[in-house]
Amino acid sequence: MTQFDKPKLAELLNESDVEQKFVFPLLVANKPYGLAIPSVQILTKSNVRKFTIGKGSDQKSYFPDYLIVRASLPLLVIEVKQRGSSLEEAFREARLYAAEMNAMFPSGLNPLTRVMATNGDHIFAGFHDQSDPTLKISFSHVDPYHEEFSKLQALIGF
Repeated sequence: MTQFDKPKLAELLNESDVEQKFVFPLLVANKPYGLAIPSVQILTKSNVRKFTIGKGSDQKSYFPDYLIVRASLPLLVIEVKQRGSSLEEAFREARLYAAEMNAMFPSGLNPLTRVMATNGDHIFAGFHDQSDPTLKISFSHVDPYHEEFSKLQALIGF
């Protein structure tokens, strides 16, 4: 059983630290410690399609930090920011990416339904078609015995 050794917040010095020391171990750790997502189903930036998202002068090329797939279908997009960054904007970016990805599929088929954003301090999680996250949890809630963490596992975990 893979256990999640949660880092100390002071160890998360930049976006890369949040990705490698916090998010990836959380994704692959077995329940009740993590989200139990097999590593072969986790695609990183180098393996994900880039889209232009936004409108007008707000357009930018974008690809998420992680894309979770099963049977070649995208199911979850994860945007990671450095500590202190706005999660509202990160959640919006993840939602826009999900919308672009879903547009590649036939009408009515939206496999990429869940989005998650984190800056290490907090995690926002929800659905691609809702502007507000369904769940907002703090770093201290990432614990196998915390009710909020079990809600994240139910929403995001496999």
